[in-house]
Amino acid sequence: ILLTLPQDEHERTCLLEKINSSSALIKVFLTWFHESLRDMNPLLTKILDFMDKIPFTFEQLVEHRIGKSMKRLAASEVARPEIKAKAESLC
Repeated sequence: ILLTLPQDEHERTCLLEKINSSSALIKVFLTWFHESLRDMNPLLTKILDFMDKIPFTFEQLVEHRIGKSMKRLAASEVARPEIKAKAESLC
């Protein structure tokens, strides 16, 4: 449910701002991301699409090492091409 954004632009913006302002939600979301990385879960594509929409702050990027995770994923030998391309675009 969390990975489905509302169609209404205002609702979507509000939801993304709430997620971004809640360190607990960011941690849960990143836990899903890292869990999906372990076995290249099909949910990973949806998570990457969602991450592309979250306005992470510089501090969040550094604290959670999101950029490093994206670079490793983009260089991965086992990731599907579409996942690698998405991760590369998020670096």
